Amino acid sequence: MQIFISWSGKRAKAVALALREWLPDVIQSLDPWMSKVDIDGGAKWNKEISSALEASDVGIIVVTPENQAAPWLLFEAGALAKKTGDTTRVIPYFVDMDESGLRRSPLTTFQGKKSDEEGTRELLGSVNKCMGKEALPGDRLDRAFDRGWGELDEKIKAAVAIKVKGQEKEPEPDMPGMVKEILSTVRGMARSQSGTTIRAWTEEEIQEQNRRNAYELIELERDLLAELETLNRQSKNPRSRDERLARSQRIEDLQRELSEVQNYLGNVGVHR
Repeated sequence: MQIFISWSGKRAKAVALALREWLPDVIQSLDPWMSKVDIDGGAKWNKEISSALEASDVGIIVVTPENQAAPWLLFEAGALAKKTGDTTRVIPYFVDMDESGLRRSPLTTFQGKKSDEEGTRELLGSVNKCMGKEALPGDRLDRAFDRGWGELDEKIKAAVAIKVKGQEKEPEPDMPGMVKEILSTVRGMARSQSGTTIRAWTEEEIQEQNRRNAYELIELERDLLAELETLNRQSKNPRSRDERLARSQRIEDLQRELSEVQNYLGNVGVHR
């Protein structure tokens, strides 16, 4: 069974990489997918991500204090949640925080798990339940988890220790146009009585919501292009090594966000 691992930022990337390696060691029939590793060089990453989202019934969303409002994180969570089926799950995986730390986030729609021993055991149990006939017996799953938890725990602690600029005091997210659109879409999804299966909006509702937000998406695209232009100009005047690395990381993040925005606009038929 394929599992989509969604991440954004340095700390979430480190945890996502650890999960991608660890999950098949515990449940051999799992096939985790992560963009950092599973997109070949030269491939169109938007198409690759869309295909992976379509092929996955379970998504693990690695959430940290600094990435909870990242547009692509919410986009991937929303895309997974639009799928229907008894085995569809979207599971936020909280690193260096818990659910109470979410700020007006659509991720509160989903039942999340902390990245401690208890939460990770519960996460694995939820994934195992989705595997149907391939699910491991409970006692065997517990033994496999106990054997492998120490290794994953060390990697999570190392990820938490990564210093992230601004993580001590992060401003309230302003929820730009793209995030507002995703927020509206994901909040339109309701849990079933069991509290685990997600019902999506109809295609017509989603398309109408996208069109109503097209103007805001275009404004966001302009802002991203302007910031990219500024950063590219600044990169011609290198300063300290840390500043160069931070600028390079920001440019990479902006380019990814810009691609998501442009992909959205193309999907709703906005041509400029």
